Amino acid sequence: MRHLIFLILIATLSSSISLAKGKKRHRDSHVHGSGMINIVSEGDKLSVEIEVPAHDIVGFEHWPNTKEQKDKVNKAVQTLSNHSMILKLSSQAGCQLVGQAKVLTDLVEKEGSDDHHGHDHGHDHGKKSKTEDNHSEFKASYSYKCKSMKDLKTVDFLIFKNFNDIKNLKAQAIVGSQQASQNLTSQSSMLKLGK
Repeated sequence: MRHLIFLILIATLSSSISLAKGKKRHRDSHVHGSGMINIVSEGDKLSVEIEVPAHDIVGFEHWPNTKEQKDKVNKAVQTLSNHSMILKLSSQAGCQLVGQAKVLTDLVEKEGSDDHHGHDHGHDHGKKSKTEDNHSEFKASYSYKCKSMKDLKTVDFLIFKNFNDIKNLKAQAIVGSQQASQNLTSQSSMLKLGK
């Protein structure tokens, strides 16, 4: 059991490091309508990570070319940054968000990007074309401190109400001594932890 928890913590930490560095995880493909959720606790700390194809969040995966597309991406980042619009933890656990939510996607300019360096001369400085369909994703990470982890019995994923194109989220959780794995949908959006 401890070995399994250790492996999941390592996988979660690796994912967190990638999120923190802003690196895009490359995959051969992903399934539109389907995403992943990982939840892990350690002591009084709870980590929730959500990964969903950009198509399910904004309706496209290419670089936003129009004002409407840019507005969709900005609104999505704003919504994902508001944890109370994405998930609701059972109140008995007394969990509070620590710091700010981290939301990453390669559909926005990164600070310090040299893409717009004062001239336009038709080259991309070795970067992938912004019009190329590249299986973009949105990744959101939330950290909480909880008063009573043993009382965390449910996590209701409100993300389905805000992003209608998400059809299925595969949730995996290790919270204290409780483990759960469940496919969530808009009709069944509550992850149950424990009895």
